[in-house]
Amino acid sequence: MFDIKNGIAVVAFDNPPVNSLGHALRDSIVRKLEAAQAHPEVRAVVLTGNERAFSAGADVSEFGAARQMQAPLLRDVIAAVDSCSKPVVAAIQGFALGGGLELALACHGRVARDTAQVGLPEITLGLIPGSGGTQRLPRLIEPAAALSLMLTGLPRTAASLAESGLFDAVVTGDVVDAAVRQARRLADAGTPYPRARDVLPNATSIDSAIRTERDRLNPRKKLQPAYGALLNAFSALHLPFDEGLRRERELFLALVPTTAARALRYQFKAERDAQRLPGAQRAQPRQVGSVAVVGAGTMGTGIAICAIDADLDVVLLEQDKEALVRGRERIANHYRERVAAGKVNQIAAAASENRLVATLDWTELAQAMWSLKRSSRTSLSRRLFLP
Repeated sequence: MFDIKNGIAVVAFDNPPVNSLGHALRDSIVRKLEAAQAHPEVRAVVLTGNERAFSAGADVSEFGAARQMQAPLLRDVIAAVDSCSKPVVAAIQGFALGGGLELALACHGRVARDTAQVGLPEITLGLIPGSGGTQRLPRLIEPAAALSLMLTGLPRTAASLAESGLFDAVVTGDVVDAAVRQARRLADAGTPYPRARDVLPNATSIDSAIRTERDRLNPRKKLQPAYGALLNAFSALHLPFDEGLRRERELFLALVPTTAARALRYQFKAERDAQRLPGAQRAQPRQVGSVAVVGAGTMGTGIAICAIDADLDVVLLEQDKEALVRGRERIANHYRERVAAGKVNQIAAAASENRLVATLDWTELAQAMWSLKRSSRTSLSRRLFLP
């Protein structure tokens, strides 16, 4: 069911780890909204997630699967929130991204923790928001700011948007308690409850934002259909709200099968799948304490410096005596310059240089064959081996 706090039903999402809006969660939200409206003791509803996420949006595991298009769809859930007979307030902590933010935009109120992050990153997948994001967000905040958020796909903290009009309150304490208080205020005030759809957008600001961002599109973005589609969806703000939603949806669905969108979705999923190797393929990395670098030229000494700065002992090998001396001096100069610039102190610079062995002797490479405990690396010191 749900928890009731002084007449306010608190519906907590439970789809770990980031409350992705898969079919099971979508269905659960709709059912609990129906139950809350039928419950005589419930005056309002608070939707919340967990410390990590309100909702990170679409469930990646459903991409291309039948469940992705199984009712209720996200837009059905949003419609249920938008038309709820009792006020609904989103309590946002952690991430509210993509469909998660679109769900929050449909609520009658929004309260966020100052560290929460919100965004509409669909453009990074070759798509645009498809469940009302392009039509609701510019009605709640300045159109230029809304369009920028969608075109970059980058999240913003709630603290940075505290004065934008997106939130009724941005808090540092218990966000659910603050949302319960806001829900009670809305219930006390009675209907009509505030809805983004009822806000009249500023036509002049919309046109100005579109012109500005269209002029900023570089050749790469012009070749990706999502950018033009987003500007077209933004233009639909001039239409009645429901017509704007239909136009947004048409543009979204037209993008889904495009080569660009399919490739970006594949990349997104592949990157995450690569982080979840089967247990049989996981291995504990061996500890590395020393490395060998062959060649003391510009590239070789640069690699050696990077390894030294990573707290590794380095054997630097050259076959030419003068080249080795030059390389060793290049590394010494690097640390002298860092000391002079105040980046490191003299003691730290000396310790770094002491992790280097510069040699013409190939047998010295054996010291880099195994990771040695720091206490046993007594043979590695600030030396220049020359025959």
